[in-house]
Order: sequence, then structure tokens, then C-alpha cells
Amino acid sequence: MARHDDPVAGCLGALLAPFILLFAFYVLVHSLVALARALVALPGIILAAPAAAAYLLVNGSAQTEQYRLGWLAGAGVAPLFALALVRLACPRTGRLRGGQRGSGTDASRRSGGRSRTRKRPVLTGYLARAGILLAASTTTALVTLLRGHYFQGPDTGPDQDVFGNAGLIATALLVAIGWWDRRPYPVSVETVRAATKQAERTLRRVQAENERVERLARQVEAKLAATLSEADFASLRNLHYESFTCADGAYDYYGSTQTSLRTMEQLLRNVRVTSLWWLGPVGRPVTARARRERAELEAAASTLAGTCGQLSGNVDHALSRVQALNARTNDMKQSIRDDCGVRGQRWYEELEARIEAARDERRSKAWAGR
Repeated sequence: MARHDDPVAGCLGALLAPFILLFAFYVLVHSLVALARALVALPGIILAAPAAAAYLLVNGSAQTEQYRLGWLAGAGVAPLFALALVRLACPRTGRLRGGQRGSGTDASRRSGGRSRTRKRPVLTGYLARAGILLAASTTTALVTLLRGHYFQGPDTGPDQDVFGNAGLIATALLVAIGWWDRRPYPVSVETVRAATKQAERTLRRVQAENERVERLARQVEAKLAATLSEADFASLRNLHYESFTCADGAYDYYGSTQTSLRTMEQLLRNVRVTSLWWLGPVGRPVTARARRERAELEAAASTLAGTCGQLSGNVDHALSRVQALNARTNDMKQSIRDDCGVRGQRWYEELEARIEAARDERRSKAWAGR
């Protein structure tokens, strides 16, 4: 006989399924919150110390006298602990930590007074953030203490709720501080125009360096295409030295230029963020001045982007030419050894010894720097 499903049970299951899922979700969220409180309870103890000390000073009794001194000591450590947490939460390249390096001009770095002036707002920023963190965690802990019945006996100190709540608030604030400090600085039109001038100067220098590399590459190629002899030893040796030093210096210069390019690209990304700030709130028109400033900024950024594109293309082409020059310079070294007799062989051996000594020195410096 065939088995038929009970329609009543099916309807009841369909009605209860959403409530079962909601209950499971509630249990999961409650468990995650409890786990988060347990993880942040240790720093929460220190951050809640000022609240516990204040609570004991007002509502303490003879039975809780033994706790007062410990919580007062914790209250003294809490500001330093909050400052350390803020220091860890601030990103390395953010406004506070990153602003201490590379934010000033060469003139400001040469001036000790300007450097000290720069340190004041950095210190003020740390202190303000630490104060907000400590005030929020202390207020949370104090509210939790006032709502509960703590310190009413020798064994009724604050429980995990006090420390967990303070720790959760502190964690949320530290995440917010890290996000806030990661925001890029507003970019002005003058900054973009100055960067454009710098990019144009760099582009001219790169083009001049490219011409020098091309000239040496042609000379090396011509020498290798000709019949070499021992009589050409002096000119070949000088050309090898000039080619080697040119390629080595050009490679370092192009690497430095690529670093400058990355800085300019970051500036362009900041421009896009700054440009969004001129978008007026929903339903409100953007002022004529804001539209004009935004148009000027976007025009300057477009010019900078074009120059950076040209510079990037020149550097990529130049690096390929430097690699080719290095390869042909190495061919010239082998030709001098093979075609220039005893002098060429002795020069080759001495050159290889110097190269190996330089490698050993770099390796020893690398090991010493670890």
C-alpha cells in the first residue's frame, strides 16, 4: 500500500521553518558576540580601569577597599595603553604615521623649526584619538557598572560584560581610526600642477638618457661588427667601461623614475577621491565656485596623466634598451678576452675578480643588515 505524506505536518513544518532559522541565526550571532567579548576582554580590563576606579571612589565600601588601589593603578596605565593601541591601529602609510615621512618639502626637511612644527599636529592627533578611545571605553564600562550590581561584596567584582563591552567599543573605534587615517589628503590644483612640471622635467631627462644609451649601443654594435685586434685594446677597454657605467647608472635612474611614477599615480588616485567631494548633496545644486575648482583640478590631473603615460612608455622602452646594451657589453667583454691577446686575458681576469669582490661585499652587507 503506498505511503502518503501528512499535509498538516508539511504545513506545520513550512510555518515553523522561518522561526527555526531565525532562532539558529540568533544563537549564532549571540555566540559570535560572546566570542568577541572574550577576545577583547583582556584589553577591556585596562580600558575599563578608570570607570571601575571612579565607581569605587563614589560607591565603594569597606569590603571593596582591597580593590581600590589596584583599579587606581590600572587607571593610571590606561591612557598609555590607549595611546599604544592607537599607534598600532594607525596604518603605516596613513596620515599620522605616514605623514611623519616624506610629507614635507626639501626646504622643510632642512629647517629644524618646521620639522618640530610638523611633529606637534602629529602628537596632537595621537593624543586626541587616544582620548576619544579612552573616553568611549570608560563611559561604556561605567554605564555597565551602574546598571549592574557590582562591588557589593568581597567576591562581586565586575564580570566579563563590563570588560567585554568596553573592549568591543574600543575595537570598533580602533577600526574606525584606522579607516579614518587611511583616507588620502585633499589634493589641490597647485599640487597637481607642480607634480606635472616635475614629471615634464623628468621626461626630458629620461629622453636625454635614452639618447645616451642609444648612442653607446650603436658604438658597441659597430665595434662588435668590425674585426677586432690587439691594437684596439685601449679603445675597446674604454668603450666597455663607458658602456658598463652608463647602463648601470641608467638602470638605477630608471628605477628611481619608476618610484616617482608610482607616487604620481597615487596622487592621481587621490585626485579622483578629492573630485568626488565637489559633488553636492542629493537634491542640492553644486555651487559655481565648486564646479570651477573641480574642472580646474580635473584638467590639471588630465595633463599630469598624459605626461605620466609618456614617461612610463619612455622608461619601459629605455629599460629594454639597457638590457640589450648590457648583453652587448658582455659580448664585448668576451671579445676583448678572445681577440686582444695577453693584455685582454689579463684585463678580463682582473675585471672578473673585481666583479666577484663587489658581489661578496654586497652579500656581506645584506647579511649584516638582517
